[in-house]
Amino acid sequence: MEQILRVESNDALKKNDSLKSPVSGISSQGFCQDFFPDPISYAGMTRGTAAYLSMPEAAREGMYSSIASCLPVQRVGTGENIAEATLMLMTNGFITGVTLDVDGGGVLI
Repeated sequence: MEQILRVESNDALKKNDSLKSPVSGISSQGFCQDFFPDPISYAGMTRGTAAYLSMPEAAREGMYSSIASCLPVQRVGTGENIAEATLMLMTNGFITGVTLDVDGGGVLI
């Protein structure tokens, strides 16, 4: 079975409301059935704030601390969190027509 995985950043979707409708709707089961008549698994994933090493440490720690205090899990994500979710979506051909939010519960706040 063919698989398509679309990965978006929650930050980009929050900053640009015009992206929300078309991007979110792409993962729908109807889209899969209309445009991919052969068996296919189509999923999307949005990622929240994850630790990036490209920022100066002091600025990074302050920003992460502020973000983490607002999240239900009380921490920012790691590259491993994103990789594990991506691998799960890419290897499970039974998951289709969904968007997985990997954001530490950010969609809940």
